[in-house]
Amino acid sequence: MVKIKEMLASAAVIVALTGTTAFAMPEAVPRVEDGNVKINQGHKHDHCKKDPIKHLEKKKEEVQKQLKEGKLTQEQADELLKRIDDRIADINKFKALPLEQKKEKILNELKMKLDQLVKDGSMTQEEANNMLEEAKKKLEKWNGTDFPQQ
Repeated sequence: MVKIKEMLASAAVIVALTGTTAFAMPEAVPRVEDGNVKINQGHKHDHCKKDPIKHLEKKKEEVQKQLKEGKLTQEQADELLKRIDDRIADINKFKALPLEQKKEKILNELKMKLDQLVKDGSMTQEEANNMLEEAKKKLEKWNGTDFPQQ
């Protein structure tokens, strides 16, 4: 019974950490609301938007705490910490890019996601095109230091 609880706790921590460590640069998450195409910024927590590295450092502390409490094995903790460190490195690489390359990277990633949603039948090509155009307009005004404004 204790082994099952440990496995469930480990799985919950892994899901929580891998699901929230993706936020470094503005990831546009398209959706349709009231017949209008909207682009979410992905993560809903403002503290993550303001300083994603600080947020990830807190996640690292949580992994260490879970390890000390015996809720994670050393192997699980090492895997999670590596993923977090890799994400921090990705954030720092993105921050170092010139503004135009940041914008290009964001648009390319959004386009890939939209193409997949169209392919999966989750949205029409017209909706995807509208979202991409909306994102381009927002990025034109973006100075590269914070999240593009909605």
